[in-house]
Amino acid sequence: MTVDRVSVTQAAADMIKKLETIHGPLLFHQSGGCCDGSSPMCYPRDDFKIGGNDVYLGSIADTPFYMSGSQFEYWKHTKLTIDLVKGRGSGFSVESPEGYRFLTRSELFTDEDYKELENVIIRGVPSLEKQSLIVINGKVNSHIGMSQILAKNIETVNVLSAASATELYGTEAKHGAILITTKNNPVITEIHLEPKEVVTVGYQQDPVYDYTSTDEQPTYPGGIDKFRDYLAKTVKYPSTAVKAKLSGTVYVNFIVEKDGSLSDVNVARKIGSGLDDEAIRVVRGSKKWVPGIVKGKPVRVKFSIPVKFALR
Repeated sequence: MTVDRVSVTQAAADMIKKLETIHGPLLFHQSGGCCDGSSPMCYPRDDFKIGGNDVYLGSIADTPFYMSGSQFEYWKHTKLTIDLVKGRGSGFSVESPEGYRFLTRSELFTDEDYKELENVIIRGVPSLEKQSLIVINGKVNSHIGMSQILAKNIETVNVLSAASATELYGTEAKHGAILITTKNNPVITEIHLEPKEVVTVGYQQDPVYDYTSTDEQPTYPGGIDKFRDYLAKTVKYPSTAVKAKLSGTVYVNFIVEKDGSLSDVNVARKIGSGLDDEAIRVVRGSKKWVPGIVKGKPVRVKFSIPVKFALR
C-alpha cells in the first residue's frame, strides 16, 4: 500500500497547470509564518530557496511540496489535500491575481497509514525517462539499482531547476537535479523508485553552536587561506552569469559536523544566474574541516563564508 502525505484536488491541479504556463516550473511551501499562516504558498521554482530544515512531503501535479520543519512537527500526523477556493490569498503566492487561493485540508492518518509512512524513504518520480538527476553527497547516482536511504539519515534535500542542474551536471540533468546530503555520510545500501515521492528530512539531535561560542573554531585544513586557494581553483563561472555580466558575493552558510564534514549548505540570499548553485557545489565538495571544540570535545558549529564572483 502506498500512503501519500499530500494530494491535490482536480481543481487545484488544473490551476497549477495554468500557472505553469505563465510562470514556468513551480513549487509549494507551507510554513507557520506571519504572512501566510497555514496557507500553502506557490512560487516560481527558481524564486524560493529551500532550507535545510524544510521537509519535502511529495509532489502534486508534478510540483514539489515542502513544509517548514517546525510546522511539520505539528502536522506530521495528518494527511494533507491541497484544494482551490475563490478569494485572494497572500500577494506573494502566484495564484492570487487569478481570484483564487490554494487551501490545505487535513485529516488524521490511521495507525496503519502512519506505520507505513515511517518506512517511506524516497519514492521516485513517475517516469524514469523524465525524472531528476539524483546526487548524493556530491556524487551522481544512477536511477536504476540505486540504494535506499533511510529518512533518519537524510540531512538536507535541495532541488535544482533544469537550467541550473544542466550547468553543473550536463545534459544528464536536463530535467533538474535533487541534491541529497546525508548525516555524517552514512553507508548507502539501496534507493527504491516508485510512482510517488515522499522524502522526510530528519534532524540531528546534537546542538549546533555559533562559531563565536566555541573554545576552538572550526577551520579548513591549513587555514582559511588554503580554503580560498581551493575556491579559486575549483569555482567555475556559470556561462549564464557570464552572458548576463553578473558578479557579486554569495554568502554560503553551513554546519561543520563533529567529524569535519559539511552539512546544511545553503545561501542566505540568492543572486541568480547559477552563481548560488556553483557556490553551494564548491563548498559542499571541499575536504573535511577540522571541527570546532567545546570543553575538549568536537561539536557541530554554524559557519558562513563569502564566495566572490568577479568578471575580468
